Amino acid sequence: MAKITTAQIEEALQNLIDPISGEDVVSAQMVKGLQIRDGHVAFTLEVDPAKGSEMEPLRKQAEETVFALDGVLTATVVLTAEKKANRVGIHMIMTMVMITVIPLHKIKKQRLANPSEAQQAHLHLT
Repeated sequence: MAKITTAQIEEALQNLIDPISGEDVVSAQMVKGLQIRDGHVAFTLEVDPAKGSEMEPLRKQAEETVFALDGVLTATVVLTAEKKANRVGIHMIMTMVMITVIPLHKIKKQRLANPSEAQQAHLHLT
């Protein structure tokens, strides 16, 4: 049995067209996390969350295309449809992390007189 390569898989997947963008799934950068191990191939197709259910036929076609290649024993393709985090949400999370981390950093540098002070400082931060 021939050994399958990433290049062979990507070449085969270039024949699959994303019905939404009109691009092949490789050029559209939909193929993520491609893994090959002893003839077992797995990857995800990243799709628009609003169109996730419509993309099942494309997922199945990708799986069948890869499975048909010489050297492939199994092919597993999973759809992922993650929503992009908005910048405001990320900014708020980072601000919260910094507010939490900075006081902890200061507490670590201080020498506390007794354990009860450490407990009070911890309770104040949580």
